[in-house]
Amino acid sequence: LGGREDMSEQSLETRVDQLEKELERVKTLYEKAFHYGHSDPEVALSQARKAAEAICRQIYVQERLDRKGKPARKAMLNDLIQALDRAEVVPRHITVSLGTIQAFGNFGTHDQGEASTAITSEYIQPCLQALTNVVDWYFESYGETANVELPSRPRISTETDAPSTQD
Repeated sequence: LGGREDMSEQSLETRVDQLEKELERVKTLYEKAFHYGHSDPEVALSQARKAAEAICRQIYVQERLDRKGKPARKAMLNDLIQALDRAEVVPRHITVSLGTIQAFGNFGTHDQGEASTAITSEYIQPCLQALTNVVDWYFESYGETANVELPSRPRISTETDAPSTQD
């Protein structure tokens, strides 16, 4: 029996280590999304989508949904969101936020022709807010056993935030 306890402790330690790595990766993607929010909004949308995908994939594996369905590495973001929603492991408001990130991320990642000029720091705000909602929920729900702090809530400045030069 002592051997099993050692194995389960080791397994738990391995899972916590893996979770810490995943949380750190999500934190980095989150910070990158905000970092590029003003200088390159299309890149910000791509980073937001990557963060959402990393979160969904981690939950999918953590909740063992990969044993019932598609392997996590082969599932697309839409598949992951639908599977998490069907399994009721993600609250509905988070599913809606994930859909927002997916829609904005797809728009920013794929060629939109002339419509690409609409992708500004102001335009991407709903996506970044949705990402903040998802990341906060994820860290509060899955990060409790890991030694990783919730990311600070960065804020991108927009052109309308610039100080006035009028006297």
